[in-house]
Amino acid sequence: MHLLSPTIYTSAAEILYTPDDSIEEGLLMVKVVKEHLERITTGTDLRNQIWLRDIASLESQTIPKLTIAVCGSTGTGKSTMLNAILDSQILPTSGTQACTSTPIEIGYHPDKTVVADISFLSEKEWRDELAILLHDLECEHGQVKRPADLRDESRVAWDKVHAVYPALALSSLTAMSVDQLLGTDPAIIERLGRVKNIRAEDSETFRKEIQSYVSSQNGSSDKRKAKNDPALWPLIRQVKIQCCSDALRTGAVLVDLPGGADANAARCSIADEYMKKCDRIWIVAPIQRAADNKSAKELLGRNFKTQHLSFRAEDTITFVATNCDDVLCPELIDSLELQDDPALEKVEESLSQIDSEIEDCSRKQRKTDKSLKRIEKKIKRISGRLEKYERHAEEIKGEELLAHEGIGSRVARRSKEKRRRAEGDSDDRVPKRGRSKAGDITADTGKDSNKISPPGALATDSDHGASSDGGGDTESSDDELRLGGVRLLTIAEAEATISELRDKLRSAEQQEDHAKESQKEFSRQLAFLKCKWADAQKTKNQICSLRRSEWAREILKGDFRASLKEFEDSAAERVDPDNFDPTANPRDYTSLDLPVFTVTARDYIRIKGQLKGDDQPACFSQAEDTGIPQLRAWCHKLTMQPRERAAKAFRDQIRVFAGSVKSRIENLGVFTETDRALLRRKWQTPVPRQVLQGRLRRVDSGQKTGVSRLLELDFTQAVDDNVGSLRKLFKDNLQGVCTAGALKAAATAVQTSDDLATSSHWKTYRAILRRDGEWTRNLNEDLVAPMTTEIASSWARTFEGDLFSSLETRTIAIVTKLLDDFQDSCHAMVRGVARDQARGCLEEADTTLNKILDTARTQLSEAQKDVSRRLTPCVRERLHESYHTAHAITGRGSFKQQRDIIHEFLDENKDTLFQDGANAIMEGLDEIATSIGKTVKVELIDLSKKVEANLSTLWEDPDGRKYLAGERRRTVEKIDTIIDQLTLWDSAYAAQSLPST
Repeated sequence: MHLLSPTIYTSAAEILYTPDDSIEEGLLMVKVVKEHLERITTGTDLRNQIWLRDIASLESQTIPKLTIAVCGSTGTGKSTMLNAILDSQILPTSGTQACTSTPIEIGYHPDKTVVADISFLSEKEWRDELAILLHDLECEHGQVKRPADLRDESRVAWDKVHAVYPALALSSLTAMSVDQLLGTDPAIIERLGRVKNIRAEDSETFRKEIQSYVSSQNGSSDKRKAKNDPALWPLIRQVKIQCCSDALRTGAVLVDLPGGADANAARCSIADEYMKKCDRIWIVAPIQRAADNKSAKELLGRNFKTQHLSFRAEDTITFVATNCDDVLCPELIDSLELQDDPALEKVEESLSQIDSEIEDCSRKQRKTDKSLKRIEKKIKRISGRLEKYERHAEEIKGEELLAHEGIGSRVARRSKEKRRRAEGDSDDRVPKRGRSKAGDITADTGKDSNKISPPGALATDSDHGASSDGGGDTESSDDELRLGGVRLLTIAEAEATISELRDKLRSAEQQEDHAKESQKEFSRQLAFLKCKWADAQKTKNQICSLRRSEWAREILKGDFRASLKEFEDSAAERVDPDNFDPTANPRDYTSLDLPVFTVTARDYIRIKGQLKGDDQPACFSQAEDTGIPQLRAWCHKLTMQPRERAAKAFRDQIRVFAGSVKSRIENLGVFTETDRALLRRKWQTPVPRQVLQGRLRRVDSGQKTGVSRLLELDFTQAVDDNVGSLRKLFKDNLQGVCTAGALKAAATAVQTSDDLATSSHWKTYRAILRRDGEWTRNLNEDLVAPMTTEIASSWARTFEGDLFSSLETRTIAIVTKLLDDFQDSCHAMVRGVARDQARGCLEEADTTLNKILDTARTQLSEAQKDVSRRLTPCVRERLHESYHTAHAITGRGSFKQQRDIIHEFLDENKDTLFQDGANAIMEGLDEIATSIGKTVKVELIDLSKKVEANLSTLWEDPDGRKYLAGERRRTVEKIDTIIDQLTLWDSAYAAQSLPST
């Protein structure tokens, strides 16, 4: 939030300089000057109107934007990487398939909310795409393909059509026109051409809301499919997002461009426009592919090298290798020969030691597990016996102990059989008594020999000399009984046995507790060791990942240097084959340092915990090691130069403007009326009283006197001369190479077309024809490639210099001469005042001229990139009719006929086809020179009026405004303070720019 007034510093050391703060403080200074100017009247309408325009221009100052196009093939992880850079999960992502379906621009705003403007295709754009999609769904005989036959472009076409019209079956599209398809859902037509605004309080809510508009995932909309609700992503033209991300705070604008071909011409056009207008390019590729030498050459191919040459800046192209957490250590160790790496050896020793400890602990745990199982069996056995003896003891206590051998009882037998069925055939059965209805005691002696007795207490019949025939009475005490020769337990014996079993059970349970405690301890040790092993393995993964990253960076940098040298050597040999020296380097290639970043967005997101329920990081434990913070810092660094340049220019403009106001106030009414009248007659240009749209109406009275009129005549001639120089430069440097390039492209055109047709499946070739040569392969670009290669080097040399330096020098010289003449025309007594006024006037003219020419340079840079891309559209337009004719052919032999049509057209028209492209380029360059000349001329006419307005201070009548003396004095004091503050900000900038010692 801005303060109400600028901060007043006493020294530069107090200022914590940033270009953004400098601009914010400058805006507050402009506000102060404006408020004071509103309180005083200082002269003619001309001066006031100029000041109003100057103030409006200063108030419009913002932090400059730097657009970064993020491009790469489908599925390279661009959106995931951008989410990590933004430190917020804003963009939808997919771990299984391509997700981004439309260009997404992401800029900064200070609010915590996340907002988006989603532009839908127009009805015409959607109609044009539907026509292509319906053609893609047709088989060779004009019928709609079966679901099983959908491949490549037909699969893509069906995914789009079915997404928007989910209620339609594939078979229903047979013979359906575009109008009929549109008529199936009028609600779709209502959305077309509109802009949808989304605003969310947090990124998670925003991502959910925007997903249906930008994500092409098929599996994410089961609920929508069940309701037959249409998906919207095929209808989206462009998305612009604003969020409060630190990465974008300094003016970077990231543009996520979808990978792969698109049937929609509007989206392709927007993507191409971003590529033309962007300030920087980031090429994104998985490190597995980026590190491959052949793939690196492909990614840093002709088009990107040409782009680099056209920018001529070291940081134009940045390469970002993603998925660095995807590591297979054995493969990397072998391929990178890391067997002797000290850090890896140390980790391997640690892993080996941990493995031994894990094995030892596991062995002990297995031994403990076996011991525990034995103890548990023992406890179970003792518990079973204890339970039976306790039950037997209870029965003894409840009954009188009597027994008579040989006497049977049905009740006793029934009771005994019931117990046997309950107890099974266990050998641990305890003898039990039974009583008959008559009170007789009987016993079944069939299996008495197997019954358990107290240790040493039970005896067989023979041991006691009893007969099994029994009929006589046996001697027994009150608590003892023999049945069939086997002595049953007494109460005392049962209790003694129970006590003994309980002691054994207690001992076994103590053994069990000890074993379980040991088991837990071993489990804890194993868990600790496994975590320790996982940490060591992660360290190993990290080392392997970092070594691969180091290797990949050097490979990519070296390959880019070599490729550029090869590219420029080839161009130099074509320009002057007789004097070409392959050993000579036109530049120091070793100093050409391609910025390369290796990142793992997934590990960064996991470390930051941005996604709930996500896995642990695979390689890295610290966010700094993932490469994302460095890439975010790179965003800031890329914007630093334009921000610093803008901040310094803004301070200069404020200083000049404030100085102009001060000079105007101080010098008002200094000259005598005689001197003022003399200066008016010689230097005042008749000015109109009307002002149109903030710009003064020019009056051409035929006079060649007056400051603005004299300057206008000289400025006009200087601009016309500069336009002529530009045209001559373009013709001398580029017309010859354009013609040579056209001849080379013509010589290879037929073969290029035949090679593409031969290497393409017939369905793919039909898709290429249907899209005027542009699909997964771009025939038009392939055809013009020899021409663009021929032109590229000369083109870069033509535009690498300052094409407006001579105009700048000449313009300043014109202003200087006029000011000198003005001073000479003044009376000697007031010439010192005139000199001071002229000095301030020259300073303001120089500042204004710099701004004018900076705008012209930007216009030239953008326009020349646009013209350089005219070749491909020109060829596409010339081939349009042939593409249409070839595509219309179907049936047996159609593939050959299609190839022949394109072959014959190129063979017959190749000489004019590419020469027309060369002519279009030269015409475009002429248009650039003319257009920039007109713009600069208008701005210099305004400058001429500004110069006169500054000088008019010396000849204007003060008009009795002396009563404003106090207000003018306060205004001058405030301006002096502002100028002093600007000086301190300059010093603070210089101090922070010095290298640290």
